[in-house]
Amino acid sequence: MNSEIQSRLRGRLAQSEDPWVERKESFNEREVRKTIVAFANSTLEGETAILFLGARNDGKHPGVRDADDVQKKVSGVAAKTYPTVQIQMCVIPVNVAGEPKEVLGVMVPHSTGRPHFAGTAYIREGSQSLAAPRQVFEELIASRNDKARRILQYKNKPVLLQVRSDSGFVLPITGIIDECDAHSVRVCEKPGMGYLWSFAISQCEIHRDPFHALIITAKSQETEEEHIRLMVRRWRELNSGRHWHSKDMNPNDPLALQFLANPLTCISAVASQADRSDSPAIQYLLALMRLEVKKVQDPKTQCQKLDHIRWKNAEMLRTVKDQDLICRKQVEIIVEVATSVMEAQNLLSQIHDTLPRNLWEAQATLLLIQLGFPQTAQPTRG
Repeated sequence: MNSEIQSRLRGRLAQSEDPWVERKESFNEREVRKTIVAFANSTLEGETAILFLGARNDGKHPGVRDADDVQKKVSGVAAKTYPTVQIQMCVIPVNVAGEPKEVLGVMVPHSTGRPHFAGTAYIREGSQSLAAPRQVFEELIASRNDKARRILQYKNKPVLLQVRSDSGFVLPITGIIDECDAHSVRVCEKPGMGYLWSFAISQCEIHRDPFHALIITAKSQETEEEHIRLMVRRWRELNSGRHWHSKDMNPNDPLALQFLANPLTCISAVASQADRSDSPAIQYLLALMRLEVKKVQDPKTQCQKLDHIRWKNAEMLRTVKDQDLICRKQVEIIVEVATSVMEAQNLLSQIHDTLPRNLWEAQATLLLIQLGFPQTAQPTRG
């Protein structure tokens, strides 16, 4: 055994006892079996638990009389577990009150073969080895599935759940792993409030990114249409009560971006929510969606739009003399062709860029209303 491992174990021996370090003064078959099984069933990926034999917590280590004989006994105990717990042993020379002693370190790494049994399935709880309760026992069984094992590493920790439809619409949900067994995983969105999402393990994929330690992507259990409606409802709930400004005309949250990228598919769901709610948020989103639909259904170049506006404006000015009516008509002409708020305001400036500020603001406000935006979405002038 190389000196580096001995040095590392000597450091662990000197530390206070923790859930992954246990000291026994002498070999006791029952206690050794219980401890190594508990370690194998409980250590996390990348961790190694240590059982020291011939050691005490106060540092007055009695040592083991025959290290070779004790190693054989420990190997026999491990061999009788099922599946066999893989262990590694190292004899550590120590000096106690000027007298040389030998402490045996039994290293138990994270096991992908768990649960391990030796009569009863034991786990570690704090500094004790206890019989596994039913739920933990089921999780130990699940951990033999690689996907379930990786998910269980994050039990009661924040994760990102992505519920994906067949065509790729993703509903992102932040929650914690509530339960996971060999068949399903359950994510609690708001602890204590009952928002639970459950999916079959076979329908889930897991990965990570620089911002999330664990991402679970699960197949939506809804139809495509129901899934999109769920996403729209979620967007409305998250944005309810928000005060909009023209600077917000291109929301960059992940849900809105998906709706705006697929306007023909999503507009009916957005319109349905808008009909049922007086929330400015959903009215705002619907106005943006209509602009995107117009962009798809009636594509025009900027020059074509400007020519159209100038021609219609000149024709209107020949017949209309009332200034207020002219302002309203000019807005209507722009609304016919504009496919974004910024474009609409730029086109308005093309008609008369010297308009006094108060008249420009009145006309720009009317422009937003004609485009379908709630009156809380106030205009700005560059």
